[in-house]
Amino acid sequence: MLSKNSVVGIIGSGAMGAGIAQVAASAGHTVFVYDNNNAQLEKAKNNLAATLSKLVEKQKITEADAKTVQQRISWTGNLADFKNCGLVIEAVIENLEVKQRIFTDLEKIVSADCVLASNTSSL
Repeated sequence: MLSKNSVVGIIGSGAMGAGIAQVAASAGHTVFVYDNNNAQLEKAKNNLAATLSKLVEKQKITEADAKTVQQRISWTGNLADFKNCGLVIEAVIENLEVKQRIFTDLEKIVSADCVLASNTSSL
């Protein structure tokens, strides 16, 4: 089981990656979301803010909870920010070569006890 103080890294800021980041941050984790596309990172950040705002409107969470979730997430274009992650989940395009390259790059950055996971549906 992942401890509350474990840092979680998410590779890919599309709908799935942003959703995983929201869940991890809601569970109390510090989260880093990586994407090599800065425009996509900004879009994901704005979409998350809108999602959290809707949850506040529906009284599913408080404004303070929404703010806390947003503060726990860092949006980055630098994989080196993942150096302290205890768990990294990739949520990128369904392309085996891309996923393998990501894991090869991550293994040079994260510690030996970091869990590397793939969110894939067809590979």
